[in-house]
Amino acid sequence: MKVEFAMNTRRFVRSLRQRVPREVELGLKTGLVEAAETTMTKAKRRTPVDFGNLKNSGHVQPPRRQGTELHVVFGFGGPAGAGNLGETNDEPVGYAVYVHEDLTARHKVGQAKYLESAVNDMRAKYPDIIRRALARRLRRR
Repeated sequence: MKVEFAMNTRRFVRSLRQRVPREVELGLKTGLVEAAETTMTKAKRRTPVDFGNLKNSGHVQPPRRQGTELHVVFGFGGPAGAGNLGETNDEPVGYAVYVHEDLTARHKVGQAKYLESAVNDMRAKYPDIIRRALARRLRRR
């Protein structure tokens, strides 16, 4: 018994060349966001709370390409949403860096270096988070 299989390899390779980079980039972006969101969740648990504005200002921005690099920015500050003293969405939480860096302050809830310590705790896990997201993306295609 004999089975013969033929395919247009030129068309297949050309199609892969177009699809694979796009799928890889989407998988990497997903992984970067997942790593940032996981870190942000840890950081929010460590954020000092007075009125909750600082904690609520934690955010992860959408991933962006810069040349050959992919970037995800996350942090605290900026508009914290309803709950600010004026109940508006445009009052900035500009004091995030001061609370983060003040090692002498004592907080009933939270700690100084809330974001930095979360990044340090998660840093070794970033490659695995990104790898898993990429693998999930490529398996779907």
